[in-house]
Amino acid sequence: MDAPFRRYLSRGNITGQHGWLVVEIVPADRPGCTKGRPPKQTRDTYNYGICTGANVFTPEEGQRISVTGLLVDDKKHGWNEIHPAWVVKLLR
Repeated sequence: MDAPFRRYLSRGNITGQHGWLVVEIVPADRPGCTKGRPPKQTRDTYNYGICTGANVFTPEEGQRISVTGLLVDDKKHGWNEIHPAWVVKLLR
C-alpha cells in the first residue's frame, strides 16, 4: 500500500494478511455473470445474490490498483477490509 493509506491497516492486517488490506468483490458484482440472474456458484449452496452487472475488475496479485468501497473492521477475522468493493481500477 502507498504510505498515505497504510493508516487503514490494523494489527490483524499486519499479522494475518502480510500487511495487506483485504478487498472483497462480491460474486454478484464480478465480471462474467448475466445481469438479473444469479452468478455461477463456486461452492456449496451459498446464496450469491443476483448479478448486478457492475463487472467490478478483479486484479491479479501484484497489480497496483485503486479501490472504492466500504472500509470495515472484520471483527470475525480480526482485520480491516474493503467490503464490498464497488470500483476497482488498475493504476499504471
